[in-house]
Amino acid sequence: GEKCFNCERIFYLAVPSPFIGVIVANLKKIKLAEKYRLIPPEFSDYFMLEKKFRDMIWSKKESKLDEYLSASKEFLNKNKNSVYEATIRLRMGLFLERQIMTTNPKTITETINEYKKVLTAKFKPRYEYRKSLEKLAVCYRLLGDNKKSELYENAVSLYVKKYYDNDSKLFRVGVNDYLLQNSELLSPK
Repeated sequence: GEKCFNCERIFYLAVPSPFIGVIVANLKKIKLAEKYRLIPPEFSDYFMLEKKFRDMIWSKKESKLDEYLSASKEFLNKNKNSVYEATIRLRMGLFLERQIMTTNPKTITETINEYKKVLTAKFKPRYEYRKSLEKLAVCYRLLGDNKKSELYENAVSLYVKKYYDNDSKLFRVGVNDYLLQNSELLSPK
């Protein structure tokens, strides 16, 4: 466990460009840790995707956004059920939502689908899952579907309640059972 933490910690130290050498110098160690499953086997691929994400943020160029979105889709196709899936899908949804607000209102369906894929991901990290529920409420409000918007707002409240009640199923199931009971179809992968 400690080795896994240290390997992933190297990644976060590499955020500023002068520290890229840290990753390069430790690449063999990272590959070995992946091989022995001390860290997720897709960690080095995720690192490269994260590097594209940071380049895109710093450059503020639309072409970098398209490059990041296509690289994200490639990563998700290659690494089914990745521990990083929810994080990547949430980012994709956030970027698509930004396009709705600025240039392309037709992407709202695609945005909703990305947020729903976060809900159906195998691993449901707390921040990404809850944020997706909140964003789905916003998207449905934009569409004028107040019933679904309210459903997702209630789902957020239920999620918070279950979190503070230490519900052991929360990180596997989330509140998907509640959504399904209320006839909300979560799109299959």
